[in-house]
Amino acid sequence: MRLERRLTEEYVAGGGPAWLGAAVAAVQSVAPRYIDDLTWRDPGIYGEMLADDDVGSACDTFKLLTCSGSIEVLPAVARPLDSSAPADPGLIADAEESEALAQFVRESLGDTDPSFRTTVKALAEAAFVGSRVAEVVMRPEGPWLTLAGVRPKDPSSVIYRLDRVGRLAAIVPAGSGDALPPEKFVVFTYGYECGDVRGRSLLRRAYLPWFMKKHVMPEFLKYLSKFGSPQVVGKTSPTDPEMVPRTDPDGRPLVGDDGQPQLVTAQRRLLDELLKWRNAYAIAVRAGSEVELVESSGEGKAFEHALGWFSRSIHRAILGTAQATTEAQHESRASKQVAQDVLGLRVADLRIDLSAVLTRQLSRLLVRLNFGESAVRLAPRIALGEVEPQDRWEALRSVAGAYAQGYLHDSQLPALDASLGLPARDMAAMSAEREEDRARASQSLAEAARVFAP
Repeated sequence: MRLERRLTEEYVAGGGPAWLGAAVAAVQSVAPRYIDDLTWRDPGIYGEMLADDDVGSACDTFKLLTCSGSIEVLPAVARPLDSSAPADPGLIADAEESEALAQFVRESLGDTDPSFRTTVKALAEAAFVGSRVAEVVMRPEGPWLTLAGVRPKDPSSVIYRLDRVGRLAAIVPAGSGDALPPEKFVVFTYGYECGDVRGRSLLRRAYLPWFMKKHVMPEFLKYLSKFGSPQVVGKTSPTDPEMVPRTDPDGRPLVGDDGQPQLVTAQRRLLDELLKWRNAYAIAVRAGSEVELVESSGEGKAFEHALGWFSRSIHRAILGTAQATTEAQHESRASKQVAQDVLGLRVADLRIDLSAVLTRQLSRLLVRLNFGESAVRLAPRIALGEVEPQDRWEALRSVAGAYAQGYLHDSQLPALDASLGLPARDMAAMSAEREEDRARASQSLAEAARVFAP
């Protein structure tokens, strides 16, 4: 009995990497806002990184690919389509209830403010900041509780309160003492390591190239400012005296406090005239003086190569490949396909995790509140499309071939539709159409037998 009790309880606290040191104990009550060594030193570092064009474009690509497919609500139990086989009454009843629950959740998600797709995009940003929170707001409609909205919140507006082993026990709005149950929110954590609800960020791997780019860009700006336009070289006339009177912009000699003319070197006077030329269209110099434009012989190749390396490294850190979003030279078709597959795997992994969280924290909540605990086992699955648009036609051909060969069963069709990003088909209508086809075929055979009967 003692062993059984120990097996059903959790004893070791998670969520504290070794570098936290003495702060591990604090994690067991309130989770710190920092999620790694970078945010420990600078809480706004990832926000600053997201403002970079390379980091921002890679993150946008990752987020848009994750949310580009259709959002489907799939029944937990599919209705059997083969009516010729003996039907299990319990399976039929579960399928009918599952479809009714899926329709309820589908209608509830379709009437949220903001739109549910906007919420999914916001939750997907957990890949860049560790975790994202959306508050579930219900509204009564007759005997039902439907969704008014699943509203994303800024990570800094909530505090995670943990139990003794580091699991999420409550969420506290910043500036408030009210501890709200986790069921009031949808919490999506990316990189859920050691039970740490704060998660991890994909941007940690992109920090080094971003940091180097940040410090190289000012030097590149200096280079462009200095060598991007021709340099002006002025040569004074050999006949000019060593010291000459200093003049104002109109060419009149300037006089000092002692009433004597102000003197400057001939080189300084010519330099002043050339500097005035920067904001003018023409210049006139004294006889014998020379003005020469010197073009820069360098093209900044070192900066070009460095910035290209930074860009590729940032995209590779976030997307797993640089070939999908940056220019690539001398790349074979096979290597590009491999890069696309790597990116697809990362996107598919995020979709699977996000779909599981939406099903567990939102679909089951709606079913539990409206239909009771006993109906939770039939709660529908909220699925995100899992095939990239450029792969869809190839995937459709493969699925069509497998279905024609009888390899796929009709019960697999709803999940395949969701993975291909297609609208959910009406399984009941398909079943009715097949029944009609069988009836017409039987009638045709009967008529043929009557005609050709001896």
